[in-house]
Amino acid sequence: MIQSDKSLEFFGHSSIHEPLDDFLLSLGIKKRPKSASLSTMSVEGDGIVFSFVERPDYIERYGSQPLSAGELVLDRIDFDQEGSMPLPFGLEYSLNFDSASKLLGGVLQSKDPDMVVPKPWMPRFHFKGFFVVLHFDKSSMKMKHAVVTRPSLMNCKHFGIQQ
Repeated sequence: MIQSDKSLEFFGHSSIHEPLDDFLLSLGIKKRPKSASLSTMSVEGDGIVFSFVERPDYIERYGSQPLSAGELVLDRIDFDQEGSMPLPFGLEYSLNFDSASKLLGGVLQSKDPDMVVPKPWMPRFHFKGFFVVLHFDKSSMKMKHAVVTRPSLMNCKHFGIQQ
């Protein structure tokens, strides 16, 4: 299993969860979020950012308890082409919009008429239980960034995702 796919196993776990700590160390990430200060809510590696939210916010966002004890809970992982971390799910930065859509399935369409979803440079997908947002360069339509989270209650409502 590649590191980027392994990273997805830690969604919902706190920053003090020992297996997550070990995993971050294996990536060379030594800093940990220590407070609810915006400057310490994420930790970065080479092409990957792990973002954490406070426990009450996690519960409100997902409607469930975090999977481990601790105040800051892993909520989002960003992958950037500038680093060496490969993308999860077999995605590659060389993929264009059509190829990425074929791999992840249909682009999610909002069920909320007031929600504007920029297309096609920021498509959203529900894939293998994850909510995936890809960012493409508007002119070249080459992928440059990916964000992976669990579908929040709001995502489920806006995009009709069944949990």
